[in-house]
Amino acid sequence: MPSVEVFWKGRCVDHQMQQDLCEHLIKLSELSDQKYEEYFGKQMHAVLFDPNERETKYLISGSLFSENESLAHLQKVDNGVFLTQDIGLFGVEFSLYDPRCDRYPFGVSYSNRLSIVFTRSQVPELDGRLIQTYSVNKQHRLSELSELALDNPRLDLRYYLEEWMALFLGWVKHFYLPDMYYWLGSDYKDYHNYIDANAGDEFCEWVFNELLLGFRREADNFTHWMRSYEESEKQSQA
Repeated sequence: MPSVEVFWKGRCVDHQMQQDLCEHLIKLSELSDQKYEEYFGKQMHAVLFDPNERETKYLISGSLFSENESLAHLQKVDNGVFLTQDIGLFGVEFSLYDPRCDRYPFGVSYSNRLSIVFTRSQVPELDGRLIQTYSVNKQHRLSELSELALDNPRLDLRYYLEEWMALFLGWVKHFYLPDMYYWLGSDYKDYHNYIDANAGDEFCEWVFNELLLGFRREADNFTHWMRSYEESEKQSQA
């Protein structure tokens, strides 16, 4: 089953803007967690990053930076990988509900994390970067330096939430991160829906509420499909 990789990259140093965006993301994560509990009977919880809880060190990917940016403030430890210290993280990371999670043969267990997390740093070049956290393989030599690596956010979609995700990322870009880049099969997919849109707070809330409704609707429809699939599999094995 082919997948569509979604990738986004951006920066915001306005803490109030970060706060407002992440408060919206918490509402989305709560809806996603509710769907997990309804279908799987298990509780899921978003990871909330507090910039006051600082890690000693992080591995950080050079892909977070543009080609013309200086990386002199980072310690290079491998090709395209650097080590940084005293970075705080602020934001929300959670598993986007997918009823195929942990279901053979779909294999989407570890590719559905949605991350809107920002770096916080006194070093201007490191501040406000959108990142996703990744666990470092304990067998890799770089794991001795840090258990976590920071890279650009991404996830995989497979016939599910593809159009919704394009609209969601367009909403983030239009109302919060105008310089954000995203790719979902093409650059800035469906962003034309927002180009002439009002950027006011009321319209922002209206669009977000529509996104929540759209997410719930698609999650319910795909759950129904998954239940039908499982039932047909049971009948074929009987």
